[in-house]
Amino acid sequence: KLKIFDTGYNLIRIGPDSDGGYVLPDILDEIEYCYSPGVGHTSEFEKQISKQNIKCFLADNNVEKPKDNSFQFNFLKKNLNSFTDNDNITLDEWVMINTPENYKLLLQMDIEGSEIDVILNTSMSTLLKFKILLIEFHDFDFLKTMFGIRILNNAFEKLNKSFTVCHIHPNNCCGYTRFSNYKIPKVMEFTFIRNDLVTKKNKILDNLPLSIDKKNVKDKKDIFLSEVFF
Repeated sequence: KLKIFDTGYNLIRIGPDSDGGYVLPDILDEIEYCYSPGVGHTSEFEKQISKQNIKCFLADNNVEKPKDNSFQFNFLKKNLNSFTDNDNITLDEWVMINTPENYKLLLQMDIEGSEIDVILNTSMSTLLKFKILLIEFHDFDFLKTMFGIRILNNAFEKLNKSFTVCHIHPNNCCGYTRFSNYKIPKVMEFTFIRNDLVTKKNKILDNLPLSIDKKNVKDKKDIFLSEVFF
């Protein structure tokens, strides 16, 4: 479920040359809106995306507003979560409020471990409105437990029904987790493309990292995917 495929598209990098930059298929001319929960320390990704005439929706309850106001965006002071209240909102509701009938969406989600909850609790009808999913997954060390295997398996099985992994970038922030004969990065950035857009599906044969991949933390040793991903 974590295999990487060449889906027939050139891959480009958007964002800074460090943490906050992502590799994605070069189909931005087919995207109209970007949803980006988790504002963090930089909005360079969203700033560059907005230059492609893509409107950005940002959400984060941990900041008053994004630091960079040099581009247009819609900001919601709530965290993306599996439920809605004064401080949280579901992806279903967030999309329904803003772009209920649009199927040309991009999701860039880095919400520090809450991504599994969001994926498992988001309807497929909402997920299918996104052509590209950029998701940073945390906590792969939980693969050492049956509970972790079950939860992660459910999340990726759900995504695999309608999306294909076209890139994985290990975040060098947190090193590897080791169990049995496996060496797995603890934190990884996944790029998915919606299956109806896939023009071919050839397994990637160990040609990562790409030249456009950049270390998330510049002063830390880089980490790489093991052969099990290929």
